[in-house]
Amino acid sequence: MDSQLSTVAAAATPEPQQDQPLPISMASIRWAAAAGLALFGVLSLLSTDDGPVLCPYRRCTGGYCPGCGLTRAGGHLLRGQLAASWAQHPYMVFLAAQLPIAGLSWIIGSAKLKARLFGAKGKILAFNTVLLLGIWVFRLASGEIPLPFPSHW
Repeated sequence: MDSQLSTVAAAATPEPQQDQPLPISMASIRWAAAAGLALFGVLSLLSTDDGPVLCPYRRCTGGYCPGCGLTRAGGHLLRGQLAASWAQHPYMVFLAAQLPIAGLSWIIGSAKLKARLFGAKGKILAFNTVLLLGIWVFRLASGEIPLPFPSHW
């Protein structure tokens, strides 16, 4: 009798399931990205340049990080104000020139174009990193943006 109960109890105990990734389709990722971009566009069109400082680097040091001003520059670019966008952060103009190519290859799904872009993604990332940091150093050296710490330290 005891052996029958233990057999029934063992059969009733479910097997532990292994963690499986959630099934997320590329179509849902594309729609989420498009919705996020649309929301960014609407909010950028409604935004102004004066708002709270959200950058932790700037709040702690008083200086601008390499990316400070990119959101405002994107808003100016969406409103068609190229000069204002360039003044806020020149990198946004370079980034905006790259986005249509990357976006179209992602949306259209051309395997050949994706293979070329993903094959060169290390070079593209290195180029963008050097460009972003180079612009930041130039802006710091020219006095266009404040130094991270007061100069009297």
